[in-house]
Amino acid sequence: FIEKYNWDINIADVCKWHAEELKELFPEVSEHLDEIREILNVEKDKYYKTKRKASKILEKLLSEGDISTATLIEIYDSCCKGQSHYAILNLLGFSNFNSSSF
Repeated sequence: FIEKYNWDINIADVCKWHAEELKELFPEVSEHLDEIREILNVEKDKYYKTKRKASKILEKLLSEGDISTATLIEIYDSCCKGQSHYAILNLLGFSNFNSSSF
C-alpha cells in the first residue's frame, strides 16, 4: 500500500508508535525494536529484489510475444513464492486479474 498510494511512512516508525502505546501490556516489543527494524529492512530488500527480478523476466517475455497463463505460473513458481498470485500479477503490471481469471 505504501508504494501504491505513495505514502510517506516508514513501517518501522509505525511499529515504534505501536510499541509505545502497548508498552504496559507488552514491554518486550519495545525492548526489541532494533530487531524489528532489521527484520523489516530485510523484508523490504527482498520485496524490491523480487520486484526487480520479476520486471526483468516480464520485459524478456514481452519482447518474445504474448504471455500465457502457463508462463505466469512459471514466473510465480520460479521467483515469487510466498506472495499471492494476485500480488505477483500486479507486480508484473497486470491490474485487471481477479479470482475468476484462474
